[in-house]
Amino acid sequence: MTLTTEKAVEQMKSLYTYINNYSSSKQSEKILDIIEKLENRKMMIGFAGHFSAGKSTLINTLLNKEMLPSSPIPTSANIVQLNSGESETVVYFREEPPVRYEGEIEFDRLQSLFKDGEEIKRVDISHPESGLPSHVIVLDTPGVDSTNDADRLITESSLHLMDHMYYVMDYNHVQSEVNLQFLWEMQRRGTPFSIVINQIDKHNESEISFDKFSQSIDDSFNQWGIAPERIYYTSMKDFDLSINTFEDLKVDFKSLFERSYEVIENQAKLDAESVIQECLKEAEEDFYQEKQELLERRKDLETLLENSHLSVEDQVTTEELLQKLHDDVQVRIRQFIPNAYLMPSVLREDAKEFLEAQQPGFKVGFLFSKKKTDEEREARNQKFYQHLDDVIEKNLKWPLRDRWLELAEKHKVTDESLLKKIQDFPFEYNKDRLHDLVEKGAEVTGDYVLRYTDQVSNDVKKEVRRFTQNIQEQLEQTLKEYQQTDYDKHQKAYDALEECGQIEKTLEQFSIRIKSYQEDLYERLRTPASHMDIQVVKDDLKKRKDCVLTSSELPPEKKAVVNPDRGATEPTNSSTPDQSIDSILEKVDETLSIVGNVQGLDSLIDQLKGKKERLKNRHYTVALFGAFSAGKSSFANALLGERVLPVSPNPTTATINKISPPTDECPDRTIHVAVKTESQMLHDLSGILQRLGVEVSRLRDVHETLLALPEGDREALDHKQLSFLQAFLDGFEEMHLYMNQSI
Repeated sequence: MTLTTEKAVEQMKSLYTYINNYSSSKQSEKILDIIEKLENRKMMIGFAGHFSAGKSTLINTLLNKEMLPSSPIPTSANIVQLNSGESETVVYFREEPPVRYEGEIEFDRLQSLFKDGEEIKRVDISHPESGLPSHVIVLDTPGVDSTNDADRLITESSLHLMDHMYYVMDYNHVQSEVNLQFLWEMQRRGTPFSIVINQIDKHNESEISFDKFSQSIDDSFNQWGIAPERIYYTSMKDFDLSINTFEDLKVDFKSLFERSYEVIENQAKLDAESVIQECLKEAEEDFYQEKQELLERRKDLETLLENSHLSVEDQVTTEELLQKLHDDVQVRIRQFIPNAYLMPSVLREDAKEFLEAQQPGFKVGFLFSKKKTDEEREARNQKFYQHLDDVIEKNLKWPLRDRWLELAEKHKVTDESLLKKIQDFPFEYNKDRLHDLVEKGAEVTGDYVLRYTDQVSNDVKKEVRRFTQNIQEQLEQTLKEYQQTDYDKHQKAYDALEECGQIEKTLEQFSIRIKSYQEDLYERLRTPASHMDIQVVKDDLKKRKDCVLTSSELPPEKKAVVNPDRGATEPTNSSTPDQSIDSILEKVDETLSIVGNVQGLDSLIDQLKGKKERLKNRHYTVALFGAFSAGKSSFANALLGERVLPVSPNPTTATINKISPPTDECPDRTIHVAVKTESQMLHDLSGILQRLGVEVSRLRDVHETLLALPEGDREALDHKQLSFLQAFLDGFEEMHLYMNQSI
């Protein structure tokens, strides 16, 4: 191993032990697969796609060796790995240990193993003439669009090993939504892939030119955002076809063998990240049921709250309510008080005169000086106090009053006595404190006046803080009483509100746990393995190798189970040979006479009458059902002996087509088209309109609104909705005049 490979493997080992301890074994096994592949420096090329698209035949042709049985019916129900080496087959059972069978196995027996998807999950075939280098493994997978969901899951279980994938499609099923969805997923997870459109010999240039056919495929892939490395058109029947690019495919396939291992290491990291996403998805699914129950319960609680005066936004406790009040008081009241300006220069002059009057040697006049001195001292005292009170009222009391009233309104306080107290704001600064703050023996200097006025200002603010503390306590008590009274009156609503809060916390905890799990997984992918991690991986890889048993006898071949009750019984048929059409018509008439007047059976009676007329006129219906592009239109044309319906490898039929024999009213080649009604079209578009947030009731308005919609807004739609939307926009002008008509 190179240093780069060794580092990548070390990080994988750290991730493996973590997932193995905390997640499902399925995901940890995938990481172990990647480690094993990197340590053995293997490259894996996968083949997936439409069932019976010819994957096995294509692989055999590419390898120039018939390694896999092929058949027009599906031959693979499990993963098949092909590699170079001594002839042997290793069968991995679902419930039993894997078994190695040495030597070659007959094709018929191999085919039975490949088809046994119930008991066998993987078959590894090694052959010295496989046409593969020793470091390359080819994987063949079941059809992703099989009717058996297990086949698709088996294919998806091998994607983490594929360094490159060839997605094989039948010529007639290229634009299957299953194919497009699968390829889009490959694009999302970063798996390099090419597309092989096989059985191109089915192409008929008279139906559609090859250029148009290939362009329609490019357009479809572009619409889905699918960008394969290359698209090949192949046929294993006619290699001389000019449009057969099998030789290019063969060259590119073999060029993969020489791909730099650094590319494979980088792909392994992407695959490990995909496994991490699977772990996260699995974790979310573990919470899904509980989460849905919580969401349903929350919905019921919100319905209950809708009928009360409370809402989810009101889910606060008394403690939280008081804390909000405290925070508001801190910002609006307490931060305001220290910044209040209480000592303008004029007031400082009054303070100076007041201080001078307090000096022991202060004296006014010569005659009757004591009386005059006392009067002057009192006048200066009153002047300073009154001026100070005016400043307090203007710069402190009224601003605080307004702020308290705002807080009372914000917190929905309606107590009249408390509101009156705030409105009056009866704060009075004690006049005596002006004397108490005067320092004995201090001379009246400019510095002392400044110091004294600052002391007065700070003292006023201290006193007003005490006063506001009392208002805050009264507000808190009022809020407590409100909360308790309202709770007693609406206990059920408050209990519902509290439960909603608990549900929100639980859902938030889910999200936190998933996020934490995600961070741990990615951290492990970046962290070198410890000695313990290395030893755990070494032991587990050894267990894998040691558990493979060796046997010379193949497992018994499964036999088709025949129901003993079938075949021995005669086919049951309620009709007897002597039941003529006339007798059936008589019974229909009898039934109609009995139920003809019964209320609520109008629709059933109309159907019965219609069937009676068809039977009377010897008219019956043959219906063709099947997968899109399976050739239903071509088959109908073959039955009729002429080309009546259009045919194409692309889907051509989106409506019910009914072909009837000509009549006098409807001569040969007459076409009647029943156009949908406006209400039917609005119903068909309802899902699209809802997702786009469009609320209009007339089809014309819908068309104009959607036509003017910015391209970016359409990203909310999935690919199927986008296709339908475009078809509506393209065809509306031509067809809207014929709505609800037969033309």
